[in-house]
Formats: sequence, structure tokens, C-alpha cells
Amino acid sequence: MELQKRVEALERSLQMAGIATKEVLTFGEAAAFTGLSKSYLYKLTSGQKIPHCKPSGKLVYFDRAELQRWLLQNRVSTTDELESKAAAYCVDSSIKCNWIFAFFCKYIELVIKLNNFLSLLLILY
Repeated sequence: MELQKRVEALERSLQMAGIATKEVLTFGEAAAFTGLSKSYLYKLTSGQKIPHCKPSGKLVYFDRAELQRWLLQNRVSTTDELESKAAAYCVDSSIKCNWIFAFFCKYIELVIKLNNFLSLLLILY
């Protein structure tokens, strides 16, 4: 029994080593490569949710590189990455806010100067 388990594990390892060197994978190889069940892989292919090819219209083949990209899509950022982005956003926002505040202050200053000038004109006339 122990020997049979070891042989099966060795066969799986050899199969995975063969899959790792192939560019084009069959349906079964793609299921083994992705770790998805064949029924779920079939559901994904029939729903056109996973990239695949049907050159003869019947047999399904997969590009290993496309499968890898598909498996790695929708990456979830770590908390450190999110905190870093948040800190950068806060710095950028404060710079923008400081610029807007400075512009607003200059605007108010000009309005006050204009008001003083108009008051002076009214006094002169």
C-alpha cells in the first residue's frame, strides 16, 4: 500500500514536470496545472471565463502563459501596500489643499485690495 502511494506521487510529480515544460496544454493537463476540477474548468470554458482555444471546434487547448496570467489576475494588495497608498494620497491631497488654500488667500487679498481701491475712488469723486 505504501509503495503504491509513493508510485502515484512520483507519477504525479513526473506529470507536473512535463506540464511545466509544455506551452500548450490539453484539458486534463490544464486542470492539473491550475488545480481546478475538470467539471469547474469545463464550466469556465463553456462560460468563456477562462482563455482557451478550440482549433477543431471540439478539443480544448490552453496556453500555459495565458493560464498563469489568468490565475494571477485580481491581485489583492497587502495591508502594508494599502497603508502606503493611503499615506501617499494624504500627502498629495494636502499638497493640493495647500495650493488651493494659497490660491484662495491670494484671491481674498486681491478682493480686499480692489474693495479698498473702489472705496478710495468713491471718496475722490
